[in-house]
Amino acid sequence: MGKKRFDIYIAGAMGGRTVGAVLSERKEAAMYCREFGLTFYDPAADENLDRCDPGALISTTYTLALMEKYVKKDDKNLDLCRYLVNLTGDSRSDGSSWEMGRAYYRNHTPIILVAPLRAEGQLMQFSNLKAMYIARTIKEAIRQVKILKENNICLTSRRKIVRP
Repeated sequence: MGKKRFDIYIAGAMGGRTVGAVLSERKEAAMYCREFGLTFYDPAADENLDRCDPGALISTTYTLALMEKYVKKDDKNLDLCRYLVNLTGDSRSDGSSWEMGRAYYRNHTPIILVAPLRAEGQLMQFSNLKAMYIARTIKEAIRQVKILKENNICLTSRRKIVRP
């Protein structure tokens, strides 16, 4: 799998959501990554969403060729990241689910969820057990990656990080 180029892969639901909502949360994640001195890859950054109406819904139906292009690009860059942060960990996303599966089982990448419902015990599913950390906010999630990186924790383990 080679050398890791980025600290964080920014995952999260996109299809069926407004362009503005997706770009807003990703802008916030990028801001905190910069604040905490972390490098990141955001798959939405090179999909021209910034050229779209913020109120428009992101498609959930693509041509096979375009979807293959996106998946190939995202898989390649996911393999270059030390951590995966899923910004929409309380909701289902086809792409994020596959990204988390690849990160966890193939790359042994720690997964951090931004999932307030899970963090408060209001949602308990498979991801609660596989995520290394469940954060209430984007800032908390990115801060946790900084802590993991500083402590050289780069591989998944069964050891859960306990909240203070």
